Amino acid sequence: MKIEHIHFYVEDAKIWRDWFVDILGFEIVENYLLPLNPLNKGRKQEFHTNTEVVKSDSICFVISSPILPTSPVAGFLQHHPPGVADVVFLVEDIEEVITRVQSYGTEILQPIYEYQQNGINCKSCKIKAWGSLSHTLIQMEEI
Repeated sequence: MKIEHIHFYVEDAKIWRDWFVDILGFEIVENYLLPLNPLNKGRKQEFHTNTEVVKSDSICFVISSPILPTSPVAGFLQHHPPGVADVVFLVEDIEEVITRVQSYGTEILQPIYEYQQNGINCKSCKIKAWGSLSHTLIQMEEI
């Protein structure tokens, strides 16, 4: 198991992206907007969340901020200060890890689901950590 990335929820992702790049020497990896309704393909989209990804060697930070009040980030920030919202772990056998954490009574926030990303088969789920923190578990296998 290793840390894949740390996800921050903040008021302005671009300001924090620039801070990591200008002050700490990180590189910009990508920027994306999350749509309000992902099923509205081909029609005008409204976006609720801006996400910036920065990296320095093996350290990867994902930084998200709300665009609309409907963003999950906005909901988080109404109850918590800006900061770490999710620590994402890369695991070799997600089913084994889930069995282990469930044996300790850990709450499963999002069951295992499968998807493909950049030619890689992925399995992912989300578990509750402490307080408002969650952990996403990801298993990746090249096709």
